[in-house]
Amino acid sequence: MLPVQAEPAPVFAPYLSQLLEQAPATTQLRLPSAVFNGDGTEQNTWTVNVFQSRTLSLLAISLRSCQSAGVPCLVGTITIEPSTSPNGQQEFQRHQAGFTPITLAPNVQGYFLEGTQQQPPLSFSSVMWQQDTTLYNVTFPTQERQNLLFTAHSMAVSLPLLPTFPTAPASPRSTPSP
Repeated sequence: MLPVQAEPAPVFAPYLSQLLEQAPATTQLRLPSAVFNGDGTEQNTWTVNVFQSRTLSLLAISLRSCQSAGVPCLVGTITIEPSTSPNGQQEFQRHQAGFTPITLAPNVQGYFLEGTQQQPPLSFSSVMWQQDTTLYNVTFPTQERQNLLFTAHSMAVSLPLLPTFPTAPASPRSTPSP
């Protein structure tokens, strides 16, 4: 088992403030400690796009191998939403009902949807789980099965990222007047 990680993969570093700011209320933001290319080498140069849906209380993070918005560049997607979200609960129940249960971390059960086993077959597979107050869904192309499973595990064992607030300057001590 991998050790617990607090640091997300370097590819997320330029986006951490935006991600923490846009994460839905009552969720915990967990990111993988590393992301990998199809050949198993660590990837730090992908483009990260952050999408927030206030109406659905959803944060979606896409990883892309180029600047294009097209599917050929899409490497994967991570979605984060409150566990109380009706849309999220519906999708989570769908995953629980018919997909392979997998253990992502102690006391964290995920559900693996193999895209090629669906009717009709899908070109993307996903893993979805609930942890604390948050639903997580990680989606990668079906040929990236191992990277998908590693990413989900890496997120599940990571510590949640917390917003950092600037410290207030120390107030000068008042001295009693004589």
